Amino acid sequence: MYCQRCGSLNDDDALFCNECGAPCDDALHNPFAAPAFPSTQEVVHDYLVPNILATILAACCLGVWGVTVGIIGICFSSFALERKRKGDWEEARAKAKTAKILFFVTLGIGLPALICILGIKGLLFFLQSKVSI
Repeated sequence: MYCQRCGSLNDDDALFCNECGAPCDDALHNPFAAPAFPSTQEVVHDYLVPNILATILAACCLGVWGVTVGIIGICFSSFALERKRKGDWEEARAKAKTAKILFFVTLGIGLPALICILGIKGLLFFLQSKVSI
């Protein structure tokens, strides 16, 4: 039978998982139940690090709007991570999808603002160098 927590294969009469130590009570009723974790081909990305970086970028450039969307994205990333740890893969996928959308929205807010700021600073530097000659 498979452990419902970590997915490792255990003896049919095992009371606890050999790998993680979780009780096998539920698995005793259905020893052929599929594991509760996704297959190796299926991975749920939580987008926590990209959301944090996009929020920092937006904070440096725009302030309130970018940071607000970025923080909401970080929250959804954290929700996805928490759901993955609990084994709730469907909910983790839903939260990760929202976190991904919010990442791109935050990036879409912060990146153009950064380009504009750098462009203006470059233009001012260019004009200053022309005026001082």
